[in-house]
Amino acid sequence: MAYHHILQQEHTHQTKLQADLEARKEHADASSQRRAQLSSLHSSSARTPKQRSQLQNMHENERRELSTSLDSSFMMVDTAGNLMAKMLEGALIAVTTYLLANQPQQNDPRAAIHRSTIADLGLISAALTPDGKRSTEKARKVDRSRIEHANHESSDSDEDNELCGARCFSRHVRRARMPEGFKLPFDTSKYNRLQEPKTWLDDYLTVVRCQGGSKTTTMQSLQLQLKGSARAWLRGLPEGWVRSWDNLVYNFIRNFQSTYK
Repeated sequence: MAYHHILQQEHTHQTKLQADLEARKEHADASSQRRAQLSSLHSSSARTPKQRSQLQNMHENERRELSTSLDSSFMMVDTAGNLMAKMLEGALIAVTTYLLANQPQQNDPRAAIHRSTIADLGLISAALTPDGKRSTEKARKVDRSRIEHANHESSDSDEDNELCGARCFSRHVRRARMPEGFKLPFDTSKYNRLQEPKTWLDDYLTVVRCQGGSKTTTMQSLQLQLKGSARAWLRGLPEGWVRSWDNLVYNFIRNFQSTYK
């Protein structure tokens, strides 16, 4: 019912526009005839006025306003003043409007077929237009999502190449710059789960500080000082999970205290 209401409104709108165009055409024809009559008074050969486009005598602003109004109904006006459908909705409206404007009499045998055809056009519009629109929008969303995902992965990959430290540390920790001239201590015994975890962390932090580093520097280089399952534990932690030195110490001791002999 809503579709037929829209069609009826469109039919009324188009009828009004057609009446306006006819009135302007009659006015233009009358003006042409007057000019021809005046010309015949001063010339032995009177000229017959030529037929012109219905929109030819309209002001440019009026023509633009009319075209804008028709654009909202999926229609447009060509250079000859004819109504043209721009898309599927416009074609359906144009055909249905024509059928509504040229309905046979009630007692005409073709009346039932005529009404059935109008109803079928409504079904076509309901069945094709919404699904097609949704499919197009869905495809655009999928493409946009893929592009954004690819850009995000590319951005993350570029940034990861500039970060330092295991992925379990926060980006704030991994972004920190190494102190100028800092060198990793190679003479420190690596942790293998046999040492007392808190004592080993304190000792390693002291060595790093002696080289000009900090707690952040210690976290960045920690994975290079772990062996075997200890290193696998650090690399298996969730990305960005460790955000501070105290957080690292707490989880390190909690996990390895039971393995200390």
